[in-house]
Amino acid sequence: MYRRHAVMSAALALGLAACSAATPQPTTPESEFIKGVDISTLQALEDKGIRFYDQGRAQDLLSIVKAHGVNYVRLRVWNTPTESGGYNDKAKLLALAPRIKAAGLNLLVDFHYSDFWADPGKQVKPAAWANLSGPALQQAVYDYTADVLGSLKAVNAYPDMVQIGNEINSGVLLPDGALNRFDTLAGLLKKGVQAVRDTTPTRQKTKVMLHLADGGDNDEFVSFFDQVTTQGIDYDVIGLSYYPYWHGTFQQLKTNMNDLATRYGKQIVVAETAYPHTLENGDASPGNIAELKETQIAGFPASVESQKLVTQTVLNTVATVDGGRGLGVFYWEPAWLPGVGWRTGEFNGWENQAMFDYGGKALDSLNAFRFTPGSLGAAAPIRVSPVEGVSVVRGTLPTLPTRVNVLYNEGSIKPTTVRWAAVTPEQVAAPGTFVVEGVVTGVAGKASIEITVTDNVAVNLVQNPGFENDLQHWTVTGTQATKVETNAGNAHSGSKALNYWFGEPYAYRVTQTITGLSNGTYTLRGWASGSGGETKAALFAETTGGTRVSAAVGNTGWNVWKQYAVENIQVTDGQLTIGYEVEAPKEIWGYLDDLELVPSESK
Repeated sequence: MYRRHAVMSAALALGLAACSAATPQPTTPESEFIKGVDISTLQALEDKGIRFYDQGRAQDLLSIVKAHGVNYVRLRVWNTPTESGGYNDKAKLLALAPRIKAAGLNLLVDFHYSDFWADPGKQVKPAAWANLSGPALQQAVYDYTADVLGSLKAVNAYPDMVQIGNEINSGVLLPDGALNRFDTLAGLLKKGVQAVRDTTPTRQKTKVMLHLADGGDNDEFVSFFDQVTTQGIDYDVIGLSYYPYWHGTFQQLKTNMNDLATRYGKQIVVAETAYPHTLENGDASPGNIAELKETQIAGFPASVESQKLVTQTVLNTVATVDGGRGLGVFYWEPAWLPGVGWRTGEFNGWENQAMFDYGGKALDSLNAFRFTPGSLGAAAPIRVSPVEGVSVVRGTLPTLPTRVNVLYNEGSIKPTTVRWAAVTPEQVAAPGTFVVEGVVTGVAGKASIEITVTDNVAVNLVQNPGFENDLQHWTVTGTQATKVETNAGNAHSGSKALNYWFGEPYAYRVTQTITGLSNGTYTLRGWASGSGGETKAALFAETTGGTRVSAAVGNTGWNVWKQYAVENIQVTDGQLTIGYEVEAPKEIWGYLDDLELVPSESK
């Protein structure tokens, strides 16, 4: 595969010159803007003897984060978390919440409605509710929510915001509250909201958040919140998770938040974000959640400077949401250091995204929370976006893009003219790779692009082979069960892939017709992963005369990628249609990425 080489620009905030860009000034009042942290593992860390340091001395974590500008804390609560040794249950919440309030910080309580982690891929009923359904399950949601909140009120620690479910893209309390059973899902959410409204102290306004992951995916959010509106669910805040290595570009986040704010008239919060300050591992685990691949997708190297810059950019992007509806940001687990695992006895894989070094010393990135709406001034460029590399046959000069994308500090990405250094015939005379730099108009930092020179005609003939340009050059027919996945963690490479799923039995084809081919024999390759269970799934090629060759696809799990190949494709008239087709029962899902068509002698 040749197309995936994207060279990371070295130009960060200090390496770019500001250029003029008209943008509305932030309108979110400073007094209301949330600069929050999720420190749900704090008690487990403290019980392990882990200490935190700032200004050369050990201090309480709450004092440290507040001194650096944090004004809000988010805490999760699980029903009966035996796998975590009891941490994050009601009793632990009741012990920690008064400390939050005593420190002068606001509190968000995040109900997972599970005994352990709840997220888009896992919404498991608490064991105590396993046999409940219908009105009984709704009542359990109400009773549990009201009990926890009533107990917090009794210790003068009633939350300022409550989250009804965590990353509920697929619903809650599956299978009852699954997304494709939205009537039932709505009934469960309404009971949680009712418990908040019924227990809120007099003269206090506690906001209710509904929270999804995939913060850059506008289609997913609109589909979900349109149904929320139809069902008449009472809520105040739309929460999004946005990790820049999983959830699309800052521009996608910005566009989504602006649309949601205008469409639904609700306040917007990024309820989770984070970025690594190092690629070094802090424990004996085999690796971390965010590694080199993730930083390459996001376009920022792992460093304290990048961690601070990314956090500031998320804050400023939210602060500039249309209509002043950007309410704030929560950084997820900035203090989760080695010593406490995902469950008892395990490692956590998150320590390189903390804002403390592995000895517990506060990093400069924690100062990102000194941000206030408007403090960064007018929109300014912070980096040139990575540029996708190109491949050429030996002896051929490449055609380079005339414009590159530039990221600004309020989340916008603007295409800007670039002037590349000349490529000489000598540089493309032999197989290999080299990097060309370009001067970007109005920006001090340079763009970079990697050129791959091949020894034969094995240049991929598929256009937009990894869906990085969405569905450009592709045609989808049949059931509209597909979307371009912007969660880079679900892609085989790059930042996107084609995802398919539908709530009813479905059949679709995604195809591309390639013309101007030399007659001869070709090979088609493509990567796929998914749940499995399709009635039919195949990679195929068809000639204009109707001859078809294909390879069956057998998916075996999430991110279990396998390459499939269709051999001996005979082209006699210079044209070929290639593609992927699926017939499946409802709710079967999968991903397709990195298609490649090359002459058969090319490997």
